Amino acid sequence: MTANIPRRIIQTDKSRELPLLARAATMNLRLLNPDFEYVFFDDAQVEDFIDTEFPQYRPVVESFSPYGSSATIYSGIWRFIV
Repeated sequence: MTANIPRRIIQTDKSRELPLLARAATMNLRLLNPDFEYVFFDDAQVEDFIDTEFPQYRPVVESFSPYGSSATIYSGIWRFIV
């Protein structure tokens, strides 16, 4: 059995207003991977995605903050559902 990993780069950040260095790194990543779909989610889009696609996970997501000490767990949940 062979499963194909989607050729998709998913980036998230607090907002779409990225610092110059982050914008440059993103552009470089996209130029180096032209065959990959690129998708960006800001925090509001992450919340909308969860509410639309996985509302059953809302209580779990709400139990962790995207900032502070539980940010790693929050990010892990996001990676799991996308």
